[in-house]
Amino acid sequence: MKSKRLICFFFLFPALTLLTIFIIYPSLLTVYYSLCNWDGITNPKFIGLQNYVSLFSQKIFLSAIKNNFIWIIIFVPSVVVIGFFIAILLKNKLIIGRNIIKSLVFIGMAIPMVVAGILWMFIYDPTAGILNEFLKQIGLGNLARGWLGDPDTALYALIFANIWIWTGFSMILYSAGLENISEEINEQAKIDGCSSLQLFWYITFPMLLPVTTVVIIMSLITSIKVFDIVYTTTQGGPGFATEVMAHLMYYEIFRYWRFGRGCAVAVIFTIIVIFLSAYNIIRMEKTE
Repeated sequence: MKSKRLICFFFLFPALTLLTIFIIYPSLLTVYYSLCNWDGITNPKFIGLQNYVSLFSQKIFLSAIKNNFIWIIIFVPSVVVIGFFIAILLKNKLIIGRNIIKSLVFIGMAIPMVVAGILWMFIYDPTAGILNEFLKQIGLGNLARGWLGDPDTALYALIFANIWIWTGFSMILYSAGLENISEEINEQAKIDGCSSLQLFWYITFPMLLPVTTVVIIMSLITSIKVFDIVYTTTQGGPGFATEVMAHLMYYEIFRYWRFGRGCAVAVIFTIIVIFLSAYNIIRMEKTE
């Protein structure tokens, strides 16, 4: 037994070493730095929870938290539902060019987030943007506006763009999950008298729950740590309308040199990600 344990430890040691150096140690250091004040970029001074108290008294931080949760509420269900139904639709072999359609849907994931942000910035442009021109062509010119410059629409415009980017991810996962469902099960259910709705509800949907868990968790993490598309389009504006925690963390550390407050933001949204992910995993395991 001892020799087997030594062999296991021998193979685990490189991975554990890398995990400690690149994840565990930096994470603990971030927690410590969040409890410190800084004199320039050196000499951290321990100040306890003052950075956290300062953050929760700032309107910009409260706006960032609110925007992240709005992002979660809209983005996660949209990515799950749209990706799921596109995968179901494309499973029909009667649809011509299914692989081409999948490629077009997945193209959002194939391009870098920064490029996608610039692309949508041009689409939403108030004067030469495709969206406003399309609205004018169909007689809805009164709805045309500067989508990213209006505090009432800027956040939702970015969320819609992010849904377009990530729908391909969920579609591919659901398509793979559907391919793993045996046709024999479906045929047997039909012989036993299951309707298409019953087949979907009692067989297809339950067998795709593990895929749904992965899609939800990945979408949650994406919603919390969204940064690229905000940075390349609105920089958190207008006002604090599109400010999110990852972007605020970047500004606190690299623009204002407030390392303690930036690390405090990182700790808070890491806790949120862990809590939401754990909650969804536990809930999905119970449903199984």
